[in-house]
Amino acid sequence: MKPVIIFITLFSVSFGGSFRDVGALMESVMFYGNVNSSNVITDKYIGADTEFAYGSSYGIQAQLSSLGLKGRFNKFYLSLGLSEGGFLQKNIHQAIDYEIQKRYRIHYVHTALFYPLPFSIRKAVTFSGFYAGIPTGGTIETLKGGFTKPDTQLEQSYLKTDFGFLVMVQYNLNRSVAVRSTLKYGLNNSFDYTYEDYKAANRIYGIGISYRYNAKKNHNE
Repeated sequence: MKPVIIFITLFSVSFGGSFRDVGALMESVMFYGNVNSSNVITDKYIGADTEFAYGSSYGIQAQLSSLGLKGRFNKFYLSLGLSEGGFLQKNIHQAIDYEIQKRYRIHYVHTALFYPLPFSIRKAVTFSGFYAGIPTGGTIETLKGGFTKPDTQLEQSYLKTDFGFLVMVQYNLNRSVAVRSTLKYGLNNSFDYTYEDYKAANRIYGIGISYRYNAKKNHNE
């Protein structure tokens, strides 16, 4: 945690911010990590079944007001991070009792803009907004059958920017720690697999934890 604090301090002061501003900024930034379950949805049968595959995501988020933005958008939150999506593909040949399983892994740099909805239940807050993921690469891993071979790199042309709705429920355990559950509902065909002639949109579910630096708590410790 200390290297992060030093970086934020130097960054803020170098651009004219005061140490008081640095403290406020650090307390507004949340660091999060999720375990995700992802799949793709397509309206065309591809000769194989797709199932959910597990991945992860992590990053930071902050309310725009803490970044100096004023006006109607200051209650919005902005996040930035890295994530892993993809899916599991099963191709079962019943006539010869043979099954091939492949794992598609797709890596993204992602960002999201979301807003707290005007209702809450105790310490739970619901957010809604939009997300975007820029693909940085992907692989195909043969898990079963198909003459096991090294991972194959996905062609970059198959991977499109992922864009869609984001819904998140966050339960605040205390001022520093929260549990979060997220749904990303892709609106576009972010996986354009021309090799097998089909397109698909992402569905990603995640559960994780977030941490916010609390100056008062750390001072007391």
